[in-house]
Amino acid sequence: MRAENVPLLDENVNAWMRQEPERRFMLRAFRGENGPGMPGEGVARALLSDSYKLMDNLDMLLAALDGVEQSGHPTRITGCDLTDRRMYVRVESEAVAIQARNLLRGYRSPFDGRSGDELPMISAGFVITNSEVGAGAYTITPRAVIQVCRNGLTETKDVMRAVHLGGRQDEGVVSWSGQTQRKTLELITSKTTDAVRTFLSREYVEAKVHAMEAAAGKTLDEPTKTIEHVTKSLSIGNETKDRILSHFIRGGQMTAGGVMQAVTSTAQTLTDADEAAALEALAIPALTAAAAHG
Repeated sequence: MRAENVPLLDENVNAWMRQEPERRFMLRAFRGENGPGMPGEGVARALLSDSYKLMDNLDMLLAALDGVEQSGHPTRITGCDLTDRRMYVRVESEAVAIQARNLLRGYRSPFDGRSGDELPMISAGFVITNSEVGAGAYTITPRAVIQVCRNGLTETKDVMRAVHLGGRQDEGVVSWSGQTQRKTLELITSKTTDAVRTFLSREYVEAKVHAMEAAAGKTLDEPTKTIEHVTKSLSIGNETKDRILSHFIRGGQMTAGGVMQAVTSTAQTLTDADEAAALEALAIPALTAAAAHG
């Protein structure tokens, strides 16, 4: 309706709101200007709960980077994306890198053909995400980076979260008080410092790689059927499935680990940052599903 019939969408939204006239929402919007001091047509970004806590991207990012700095750990930002729904900032520490020869044995980068046997290193990292429009909590998710192909493996089970929930807001324009903002940002900085110290440790990365190796080494008797099964079970569409199969063949690793690598390398080729992040997060579930299917 939004794309093809806005009047019908308008009628539906208004009908539901008339059904519960006492219900209140928070509206996030951009104000437009026709010139200095001259209001213009604005843009409604999201219709949210009236207990939604404002945690804007820039504030969250600065607080998180302060936490990274306070950890004292050498890092670099390797990528950033900002969509209508989310912010993504990828951070890596090449100072924490381990050899993963078993995980990368027989693997070739589908981008340039470099060998995982010759470049078996995996470095530690994490990705910071936030949504200003109700599309997810503020999170820090550990992310290992395979250096031969720059594939990223996100471990969503260990994610650190800060949800956008607070007290019910009064009607009118919401102003986030200085005291509330300061406490929230101090908490984000502290949580980030703790997350960095945990995720950017050699012991953490080694444990995660070791946990993947047994499943990754499972040889696939019928790779095409396995990829069909994996993509169907994870609700991956046909177009992306075909890309994953192509990357799997080019990667040359005829194992469950090869399926995982194909998922992450395919994610690098997607132009929509939200879709790319969602697919990358499915890499380890794809590994588990592929190993179980054989």
